[in-house]
Amino acid sequence: MIQLLNILGDKYVVWGKEAIIKFKRPAKQDAYIDFGFSEEEIEQMKKQTEEEQGINLIKEIKITNKGKSVVFAEVSKTIYIADKIYYKNKRKKK
Repeated sequence: MIQLLNILGDKYVVWGKEAIIKFKRPAKQDAYIDFGFSEEEIEQMKKQTEEEQGINLIKEIKITNKGKSVVFAEVSKTIYIADKIYYKNKRKKK
């Protein structure tokens, strides 16, 4: 979440909402994960957040070996992203 918050900037609230992990096999070697965002994903997040004020982004990730040929687990990570002003006003109403 820190990575995404740094990319999006101070105008947004970002927090991890949920993670679902489906284990495939035991990791008997180092495990790797590529948790990055493309420029297109970043622009889509900003656009969607601007339109909807707050969104739930679901990021699908695989935990693999170094060569990415063996999948140890599949992760579905839900990240909440909101406009900071919208989020503060929403919290005040509760």
